[in-house]
Amino acid sequence: MQIRNIRYNQHGTINCEIEHPHFGWIPFTADPNDVEQHGRDIHAAALAAGPAPYEPPPEPEPDAGAPV
Repeated sequence: MQIRNIRYNQHGTINCEIEHPHFGWIPFTADPNDVEQHGRDIHAAALAAGPAPYEPPPEPEPDAGAPV
């Protein structure tokens, strides 16, 4: 199975994309405690690949036209 764009998320699980045989690249959140074995296998593969650290989204820019 191919995995790409591997990054930790704010919950400590791993967001990635997996190449599905019928649907192509799909998003997947890998969790070591997934109830399904394939989910745990994807988590192990993502962890072995070295996920990028979590980066919180940037703060929104203040709206210049909004009243203060």
